[in-house]
Amino acid sequence: MKIYLLILLYSSIFAASDYVFSGTNISANAGAITSARSSSDLFYQNPALLNEMKHNLIKASFSNLYGQKFLENQSLIVHLDNSKIGNIGFYFNKNSVKYVYDLISEQQFGISKGYNLQVDANSTLGLGLSINYYSLKYGKSAGVNGDGTLGSISNQNISQFGIDLGFLSTLRNNYRFGAFIKNINSPQIGNGVSAQYLPRRISISATYSPVEVFSLTFELENEMGKEMQIQSGIQYNIIPQLKLLTGIQVNPNRFGFGLVYNSHNINVGWSVLTHPILFNTHSFSIGYNF
Repeated sequence: MKIYLLILLYSSIFAASDYVFSGTNISANAGAITSARSSSDLFYQNPALLNEMKHNLIKASFSNLYGQKFLENQSLIVHLDNSKIGNIGFYFNKNSVKYVYDLISEQQFGISKGYNLQVDANSTLGLGLSINYYSLKYGKSAGVNGDGTLGSISNQNISQFGIDLGFLSTLRNNYRFGAFIKNINSPQIGNGVSAQYLPRRISISATYSPVEVFSLTFELENEMGKEMQIQSGIQYNIIPQLKLLTGIQVNPNRFGFGLVYNSHNINVGWSVLTHPILFNTHSFSIGYNF
């Protein structure tokens, strides 16, 4: 019965989702990454983090949400440091519901650019801009008879553009402050009474790092129309090659934990994120620096 409830839930709201825990680093820190250290590869959650990228990168992540094979999440990020245009990032994310047939597929294609506004010996200030293309695909409906033969709705495709804006400031490499606004242009999908805004949210974050190998992040996140969420995350380098990440979120209560191993320009990550009602979500990632 729980499986059928999950299918019904995601078939009705997944097309307007904003799953913020895509990838091992984000899920391990329970979403507290807007100002986190060593999170520059997460520029799709704050494009201002691009200003800290020091190498080219390609990274893929995948998971089955809440441990269900029919709820797939995949993402791919690419970062390029060009001498003429500076740091630029590309992002692809796909969420899908597959149960016998393809019910819903939600894809996001994004391009991000970071800009340094001020850099000196003690502090930095930068902003970032992302332009996202959303593509939503609905499978054929069951219709009156439940088998698609009568009164069914054929496959549908909906697309829209969204703009994200992020800020990041640092002080003496110990204090970091970040802010992120999702879909600042208030994009809509659908027409008439079925029209709805794509998820809009704002995140404000602060990070304290007393030593190079340890950092603590505190974040407030509010999606329009929902209650504010409180998130906190910790990153700790156990050894130079191995990083431990953990985090908690309040409202709803969630706990994240993960490990990332780096060796010879290759990094491999794993994380688990709990849910107060549903099953845990395990995420895996592999990346290459070049």
